[in-house]
Amino acid sequence: MTQVARIVALDGDKATLVVERSSSCGECHGDCLSCVAGKKVTFTAKNSIHADIGDSVKVESSSKHILTIAFMVYILPIVLSVVFGALVYSTGANVAFAVTVGVVLWVIMFGVLFFYSRKLQKLSKDICVITGFASNE
Repeated sequence: MTQVARIVALDGDKATLVVERSSSCGECHGDCLSCVAGKKVTFTAKNSIHADIGDSVKVESSSKHILTIAFMVYILPIVLSVVFGALVYSTGANVAFAVTVGVVLWVIMFGVLFFYSRKLQKLSKDICVITGFASNE
C-alpha cells in the first residue's frame, strides 16, 4: 500500500508523518465516528531517503503485516471469545455463565494486546518505509 504523507518530526532514521484521511471521510460532513476521531493520522516510518521536516513523501507499507495486525486486534478476540463461550456452554453450564466467560476472555485479550502493543511496535518497526518524494502534480 502506498500513500502520500507529510513529515512533521525526525528522530534519527525515523520520521513522524501525518496523512489526511480521505477514503473514510467523504460526504458525511462530520457526523460519522471517523470524522469525530479526526481526519489526520500520525505514524512513524523509516526515513530511507533522508527527507526533512515539511517534505511530502511517498510511504509504502506491507499489506501482509497490516492485515496480520488487524486480524489480531479485530478478529482474534471475537473468535476466541465465541469459541471459549461455546466450549463452556457445551460442558453443561448455563448460557449466562458461557456468555460471561466469553466477555471476560474478550476483555482479557484486549488487555493483553494493549500491553503487548509496545513489543509489536518494535517487531514491526519497518512496516512503513519512505520510498521517495511526492510529486507536486
